[in-house]
Amino acid sequence: MSSDDVYDTAGDAARRRPSGRDDNYTEGSDGVNPRRMAAVDTDGGPRPSTGNSSRRQRRSSGNERRASGSADDGTQDIEIHVTRPAYSVSQLRKDMSYQPKTKRGVVSSTKEYLMSCCQCSASRMWSLLLLRLPVLAWLPRYSFRRNLTGDVIAGCTVAIMHLPQGMAYAILAGVPPIHGLYTAFFPVLVYAMLGTSRHISIGTFAVTCLMTGKIVGELSTPTGEGVISKMFYSEHINETYIPSSVLEQSAESVGLLRSQNLSVDESIVAGLQRKDFSPIEVAAAVTLMVGLWQVVFGLLQLGQVCVFLSDMLISGFTTGAAFHVLSSQVTHILGINVQRYNGPFRLVYTYIDVFKLVPTANLAAVVMSAVCIPILVFNNELIKPRLKKLTNIPMPIEMIAVVMGTAVAYFSNLEDKYQLNVVGDIPTGLPSPKLPQSQLLTSVLVDGLVIAVVSYVISFSMAKLFSIKHDYQVDATQELYAGGVGNIVGSMFLSLPAAASMSRSLIQEGVGGKTQVSSLVTCGGILIIIYVAGPLFRTLPNCILASIIIVALKGMLLQVYDFLKMWKQSRVDSLQWLVTFLVTVLVDIDYGLGAGVVMSVLLLLMRNNSPAVKQLGWVRNTNIYVDIKKYKSAVLLPGGRLCRVAGSLHFANCDTFKKKLASATGLDLTQLVAARKSRMKQQDKTNSLPSENNNETNNNTEDQAYHQQVITEVSLNNPNSTDSIQGPSTAGHRVDEG
Repeated sequence: MSSDDVYDTAGDAARRRPSGRDDNYTEGSDGVNPRRMAAVDTDGGPRPSTGNSSRRQRRSSGNERRASGSADDGTQDIEIHVTRPAYSVSQLRKDMSYQPKTKRGVVSSTKEYLMSCCQCSASRMWSLLLLRLPVLAWLPRYSFRRNLTGDVIAGCTVAIMHLPQGMAYAILAGVPPIHGLYTAFFPVLVYAMLGTSRHISIGTFAVTCLMTGKIVGELSTPTGEGVISKMFYSEHINETYIPSSVLEQSAESVGLLRSQNLSVDESIVAGLQRKDFSPIEVAAAVTLMVGLWQVVFGLLQLGQVCVFLSDMLISGFTTGAAFHVLSSQVTHILGINVQRYNGPFRLVYTYIDVFKLVPTANLAAVVMSAVCIPILVFNNELIKPRLKKLTNIPMPIEMIAVVMGTAVAYFSNLEDKYQLNVVGDIPTGLPSPKLPQSQLLTSVLVDGLVIAVVSYVISFSMAKLFSIKHDYQVDATQELYAGGVGNIVGSMFLSLPAAASMSRSLIQEGVGGKTQVSSLVTCGGILIIIYVAGPLFRTLPNCILASIIIVALKGMLLQVYDFLKMWKQSRVDSLQWLVTFLVTVLVDIDYGLGAGVVMSVLLLLMRNNSPAVKQLGWVRNTNIYVDIKKYKSAVLLPGGRLCRVAGSLHFANCDTFKKKLASATGLDLTQLVAARKSRMKQQDKTNSLPSENNNETNNNTEDQAYHQQVITEVSLNNPNSTDSIQGPSTAGHRVDEG
């Protein structure tokens, strides 16, 4: 905008208030309070004002009654009229002694910044330590009397939820169930020390486990080296040579090959070498990469990166991912083995195989799933709402299902009689720390970035929600550090990528959790389960865990209603949801997230590059200006045009703004610009003449010149009009719709 654009000195308070009105005004349907009068320009001149304001108090009589419901009990209505001038930017700077900030060179600015950053003292070091290790800030102030009981109850309740969810989501990630319990311990323990949210529950999450399972399926073999040896014998023998690279990769394979004097093709060996990793090795490498990405985001202060992922994008993406989770559990529900596909349209290929194998479904798995799912749904829909009226502690229905399913499978010997797939042996104790395979880090670099963004956005959104509800602050950068360090430590103990779970977080907050101590109590409960209760669930059927996952997906699947609601409000935003959802379901998860981000950026650019320009009309006998196309009582200003621009103006939308302004007003902007330049030349000639020493005379002269400019502009809009300017002065008004 040019330096002569109008500068409103009334401030934000005047902008928020509706325009003033006369004494005969009766409140209409817009719902504007008649007791609050907006700022009204009564002096269009450029001279400074002392900000005089007058208050008028009027006692309402028994015969007078406003539409807003003013009482007849003698109360007073206070009307405030604010009188202030309209300034141009150049005139404001001149009259108010504007002093711009001194511009410094790059060298001096860099030197000053480094000096401020490198200052060191005991107080600064302690502040930094408290910022990066929040446990030192909240633990000394912990109130055992107010918080301990609620934290212990919440911690024990969430620990019970972690057992079935951790084991089920580990199966979803393609690793043994015990690694889901490791994820419920190590990252949770780190987050309790470094995190700033008091209520979120860190651990396994369906979407991140599904994305991890996709990478595990691409880069690993089902059981490691033994499978490679079998493949060497059954499929890829050509009796030509044994490459020396194989001798370094798999001792078991080499021994079998030597005993039979067999050889394989070099290209097949290269492919097998890339897959010579167990599923948990791949999952640990993914977890490490996710943690490294989140720490890098923290160092770059990218804590607010989630603002670029809109609610519609997240809703569409998680709903599409929920369909992938549901599809992955159908095979466990039916007790069938389906080939695992990777890449675009894998969901379509999976369902084709599922329909082909339905006649071969395992009867025991189908029956147990048909019993378990209705019981879980009945509890969630009928029992849980009624039980919540009596107590905040929920019924651990998932834990009951796990115990009952394990007992039935054990005493009925379903594994041997019906070949029912069960969890199998669960080791006790904690694993020894071990760095993930470094060869895998480059292969999971991009996938780790996607999972890091998704897990952080979900976790920080939950943390922000609870912080607003309970009135405390969460640090976005520190949340990145807490999640990143938690995943790095977890990767050394064979954990999966951790994120906040909505269901567990709501339970933790609902049963009375107050601080991070509840997470420490949860870790204690998980530790007991790992050392004591793990082997008891060896006969737990996989179909029971799949049933728990499917029922838990209800909340994400019902996000389809977000699309239906948004369709009535904004077709463009609903289109973003639809594109993200369809690409996620039909193509793949990472493609869906990428399509959603691209769609979000395009919508942002489109809206920023095309500001809305509305022509305002004048409501007679008032100082109110509203959109003339929406309000029938509004009329055009006699001899003038008044517009409102909803959006920022910059070089990218300059041409678009001019076209919209000309379209809204019907004016010839070229003629107006030429007239303005001519007027500025005349003003420069006038200013060059000798001026009077009397300041009052100068002010009057400037006022007359300013008003003459306004009249000239209006006459240019309608050169043949002989109407005088009626109604309130519009010079320099910034008026918002009521």
